[in-house]
Amino acid sequence: SRRARESAQPDMDISPYEAEQRGRAVAVTAAARGDAAEAERRERLLLATLLNHPGLLADTVEDLAAMSFVTPAFERLRHALGNIAAEAEAEAEAEAHARNSLQARVAAVGLAQEASALIAPTGWGSGLAEGFVRAEAEENEALAGWRHVAALHRRAALDAEIEAASVALGENPSEEVLAQILALRHQRDALAR
Repeated sequence: SRRARESAQPDMDISPYEAEQRGRAVAVTAAARGDAAEAERRERLLLATLLNHPGLLADTVEDLAAMSFVTPAFERLRHALGNIAAEAEAEAEAEAHARNSLQARVAAVGLAQEASALIAPTGWGSGLAEGFVRAEAEENEALAGWRHVAALHRRAALDAEIEAASVALGENPSEEVLAQILALRHQRDALAR
């Protein structure tokens, strides 16, 4: 039908405002893709470090539990590592954080493939130039690197929350939303110190 043909054709007569809005949407989508790619990279670094240095789990479990990951497989692995750390602490097993023991526990919850891909030279973790991730890195170097990447990840999450709250403030101005933005900015600024 004529209507179907017209709706299938690109809209060449759009207002400058509509064009600007479409351009912004494309820019936001591109920025989100870039942010997602960077988030995935941080997630790979955080998880690969813990898989290669399981002794760090006890020092990082609270920070790990407070995070959320955008990559579904990494989110499942993050959650599993948190549970494994909590179980190991409850059981007070000295060897619970040994690399082989951690790998066995990850396999037991069905995430062996994801974990192996993170630490394999050709898997998700390949191309990670950061030396602290590697199994041969010193524990203190690995912990310092992990904490740095965790702070970057938290800052990115706070930036996203601030952006969402700012949009909410524009749509529905209120003292509550403004207070939320100020609190989030304070948290973000505290990370820089």
